[in-house]
Amino acid sequence: MSAILFIDTTQDSCQLGLYYNGQLLVQCHDIERQHAAVINPMITSLLQEQHCSFGALTTIAVCAGPGSYTGIRVGIATAQGLGFAKQIPVHYFSALTLLNYQWIQENAAEEGFYCTVLKAREQEVFFEIANENGHIVEEGKHALLADFTQTLENYTIKKLYIQTNTNFDLNAITCNQVFKETVSISIKQWSQYLQHFSTFDYTLQNKAMYLKDVFVKV
Repeated sequence: MSAILFIDTTQDSCQLGLYYNGQLLVQCHDIERQHAAVINPMITSLLQEQHCSFGALTTIAVCAGPGSYTGIRVGIATAQGLGFAKQIPVHYFSALTLLNYQWIQENAAEEGFYCTVLKAREQEVFFEIANENGHIVEEGKHALLADFTQTLENYTIKKLYIQTNTNFDLNAITCNQVFKETVSISIKQWSQYLQHFSTFDYTLQNKAMYLKDVFVKV
């Protein structure tokens, strides 16, 4: 029987999930900056609790950011190490995509555009926009805050649902907005996201999202 290991180290907490035998078991470690120290014992504990052998793992799904630089590296390194050792696929997902999907589920897929915005550097953000069916219409990207707000003007034809962990002024955007602070990624929702699309769509996110680009105003 197949087993999927979920890894999310992009947030302050280290969150893991194991889907096996039709059940999803989740563990979370809330002490910050301890990801590297706790992730392997947590994996062992999950396998033991689910009575799942290491050999039963068939897929690793890892959140590839955006998020903590060190946290992302810990999660991806662990996933790649397990994948190499087991010769099983490692698949990467965007936190933006997963958070958007949760936002859509919370609103019962009410018609509109759903946008998740995460803080990057000063006056810079990560964002992604999807429709009510969860299909991405603006792929996750790193942008200046001014460019992001300008992009939103293209999506004012429908209600715009925005969740974020940063403050910015939306008064200039002429649309019906629903605004809330970003919640943490739920691995339960992550699992439902995979089931919703029936098969893994691994083209959504195939690399880590670090703060690599430098924006210069001229």
